[in-house]
Amino acid sequence: MKKLFALLLALLTLFALAACGGGEESPAGDESLTRGGLPEGEQTETGSGEESPTLLDPADLDWDLSICQPEEAFHEIEHYNIDPSGYVGLRLRVTGEVSRYESHDRTFYYIGVRDEDGCIENLELRFPGDGSEPAGFPEDGSIVTVWGRMGAYETQRDGKSVLCAVLTDVQFTTQTDFRD
Repeated sequence: MKKLFALLLALLTLFALAACGGGEESPAGDESLTRGGLPEGEQTETGSGEESPTLLDPADLDWDLSICQPEEAFHEIEHYNIDPSGYVGLRLRVTGEVSRYESHDRTFYYIGVRDEDGCIENLELRFPGDGSEPAGFPEDGSIVTVWGRMGAYETQRDGKSVLCAVLTDVQFTTQTDFRD
């Protein structure tokens, strides 16, 4: 059964990539941000004072989920959240619904993508610089397109070490269709 699941997961990932073209303060507890996945010499460090690159051009992206059907984007974000280690360092663009979560005097930001049944898969967002909300960032429930670099951080949950997915150096636009 495990082999069948692994094969199915691999096929879904390949299908989605073909169809779609494809440190920082941690939110809580004992965590450290993980970076990697890029060839040597192409690794970037956040917080270095450099302005984040604009990633609107599809040629600059490793993974453009904004052009996928919502169901495909949902499943790709779900796979990324299950095991982000293979995606760290890739540049991603995705369209979805903005949400915020208040915890321990800090606001966490998410973009959520819904599947055909209305289920939502969220991806944590972190903005460049001090991580504060940028001017003009829309209200909860707004549909936006965000882009940034995929990362991961380790945290403790129920006494176990867990790797969590995050999109770093996030930029955004309320424009949702780049195909015009």
